[in-house]
This record gives sequence, C-alpha cells and structure tokens, in this order.
Amino acid sequence: MKRRKQFPGATAYFDRHGKRRWRFRKGGFSAELGSDYGSEDFVRRYEDAVNGHKTRGLIGADRTKPYSASQLVAL
Repeated sequence: MKRRKQFPGATAYFDRHGKRRWRFRKGGFSAELGSDYGSEDFVRRYEDAVNGHKTRGLIGADRTKPYSASQLVAL
C-alpha cells in the first residue's frame, strides 16, 4: 500500500549553505516553510500556503506613518 504524505505539496531542498529547507509548491504558487519539518511554525506556514497566503515578515511596518508610501511598501 502506498503511504500518504503528511504535508502534500511540501518538498525539501538544500540551500546554498547546505541546510535542508522546505517549500510548498502548487500551480505556480510557492511559499517557504522553513527548516524545522513538523514544528508548530512549519505547520502554521503550511496551512497559510495551502490557503494561498505567503508568509512574509513585516520588517519596519510598526515604524511607518499611516497612508504614506512607506506603509504601502511595507505591506
């Protein structure tokens, strides 16, 4: 009997430093899942990717002024 994958669409690859990382790919959509397979953060990122949301850090988003060009860039 064929074994079913726990996280369909998640594939492993090695980055340029030789560290194993995971990503989700489906129909042209790609999202990074991190390096700790099965961790809470990995599962959260996987669920976001399945729903079509890319997880990205909002660096500097708390320092932007409302309705400014920098707020638009931060989002």
